[in-house]
Amino acid sequence: MRAFVRAACAAALVLLLSIPTIATSKPFQRDDLADAAIKLEAQIRAESGQVTKPIAVLRREVDAAFRAATIAAPCGSSGRSSRSRPTAL
Repeated sequence: MRAFVRAACAAALVLLLSIPTIATSKPFQRDDLADAAIKLEAQIRAESGQVTKPIAVLRREVDAAFRAATIAAPCGSSGRSSRSRPTAL
């Protein structure tokens, strides 16, 4: 019984000593960066606007763009073979 009480006290002590560590979410915080991030998010949302196309149309457009990129990729922009020299994307 004494071992159980000692273990419970030790667990409670560890828990109480770790509360300040758990409570701090960040070791540092810069208010100017936090404000800039919020403003940037609002700007991106304002510029993006609402999506007016249905998801099926968007999916078809993306698939077509990938197919076009896959077909054009081996030729490159100058029409050379892709085996001649790797290019950076």
